[in-house]
Amino acid sequence: MAQRILLLVLAAGIACSFSACKDDPKETLRIENEKRKAEKKQNAIKNYDTLLKKYPNAPQAEKAKERLRVLGPAATPKKK
Repeated sequence: MAQRILLLVLAAGIACSFSACKDDPKETLRIENEKRKAEKKQNAIKNYDTLLKKYPNAPQAEKAKERLRVLGPAATPKKK
């Protein structure tokens, strides 16, 4: 899911660079904000996943699992 969002944002940015969007500061700012949000979400998923792998029994692991669930099904680690 997060990868889809990132791909959509990147595709919009590419499409925008070939259109009149580059002359529209509002649209440019909106696109850049979407890219920043997607990147932050990807980093959060990566960091929570790392925490769960390194410290699965730590008290913080439950909070990391909860936050991954909130981020969406693509972010929730698969059970082994």
